Amino acid sequence: MRYPRLIVSVSLCIWGLLPSVSLALETRSPSLTAQADFWTPAQQLLQEQLNLIERVERSLAQPDPNQVKSARIALTFHIIDVERFLRQQYRLPQFLCDNNPNTNVQVSSLNETQQQVYCTLYNSTLTLQPLIPFLDRLIPTLPGNIVTPVVPEFPEPEPPVIGLPAKEAIADAPEIIIPLITPPAEAIVRLEAVRQETLTATQLFPPSARFNDPLANRERLQSTYEVSPLEILLYDEFLTEPNTGISPILPETVYRSKIDRVGDRVLPSFTDISVFPPLKPLTEDFLPRLTLEVDKENFAIPMPSLNYGFMVSLGDIPLDNVATLLAKRAILTPEERECFFIYRPPQQLATIQADQRRFFFHKLGLGEVPPLELPVFSELPAKLNHTYLLRLIQYQLPEPVITGEPIPRENRRNAREILETPSSDIIIAFRPVRQRADGGYTIVWRIITEFPDPEISDLEKYVQLE
Repeated sequence: MRYPRLIVSVSLCIWGLLPSVSLALETRSPSLTAQADFWTPAQQLLQEQLNLIERVERSLAQPDPNQVKSARIALTFHIIDVERFLRQQYRLPQFLCDNNPNTNVQVSSLNETQQQVYCTLYNSTLTLQPLIPFLDRLIPTLPGNIVTPVVPEFPEPEPPVIGLPAKEAIADAPEIIIPLITPPAEAIVRLEAVRQETLTATQLFPPSARFNDPLANRERLQSTYEVSPLEILLYDEFLTEPNTGISPILPETVYRSKIDRVGDRVLPSFTDISVFPPLKPLTEDFLPRLTLEVDKENFAIPMPSLNYGFMVSLGDIPLDNVATLLAKRAILTPEERECFFIYRPPQQLATIQADQRRFFFHKLGLGEVPPLELPVFSELPAKLNHTYLLRLIQYQLPEPVITGEPIPRENRRNAREILETPSSDIIIAFRPVRQRADGGYTIVWRIITEFPDPEISDLEKYVQLE
């Protein structure tokens, strides 16, 4: 009877020593975990991390607490997934990833490159972990928990009327509250630090690995919208000719931020950092531009300030043939030709604005019964491989006219120079050659005719002198 008891006692002692023996083996010898696959789950986790960084940063620029809550949950699960992967590869990441230069002992079966990726994931969890309680404290303070913005549907903006007071506010209209959202600097710094470390780690992967940085894609989308080098190469011969160009025509939502878009109003919008493509080189601080956009699958001419224009579709006609066919009067009706080649902008500001609104509403005589329709349009369906003829009339109004601020007494003698109004009047033929993924188009264009710069003779009536 003594031997069985002795065997049981020895077995219990050995069983109690197993955890410490296992720990010693893990810290002093290669990991016992099989390293059948490291790169595939590591690649997936790094890609998820890049996606998560963009998601958290985007949620911080919104007043909706639900977006932040969703990002916080995703962040928690991502950290859990990373920690699980780290334990599968080696159970003591803090030992493997310490920065002690004297630690030269091979303690894991991971090679040097894999250890760098492993430690990047480990250090990322240390940086991201404090964001969880930070987001928990942030959520109750978001404007979405205080008031929900109520924004009615507004009609499309009409051309402004300069020199007349704005319409009075509608009585008892609901107050529109657009919260001012500033992403917390502490969170942004942490997210950017993890993003840079993650991008560095992606360079360690085999060439076959592919990563996508959503934040870089978003920044590129907001700031460039450029024509691809391949498109330029395809039309290289055409672009060597004078007065030609290739440009992106973007959706209306890109050029002009909607009033019901609630978000970060501190950061610049696309409208603030980008402009319509130029038609000619800069002269005297004035740059004629191709003011054209895509609105609901139509090419549309926006009419800000005092600018306006009109266009017609010529059908499937090569750009190289437009000038010749126009000279032969073969592609425009007499009414269309009168608008494009006979019409001259008036010189009185009020009359110019009246014409602007006529072309905007496609009515020759506003207020007449029945209304007479114009033969040209400010909006037409966008079709690939169709050629359009476009006339654009643009003015650069002086600041005192736009703002209504009086001209200071000491500048009265310079009033004539202050009220100078650079302008342009150009006919362009353009042809969409590719539809872009964002809903816009790439077009090639050629300047057909340049008229004398239109003038405004009565601007002094619309300014005040101190």
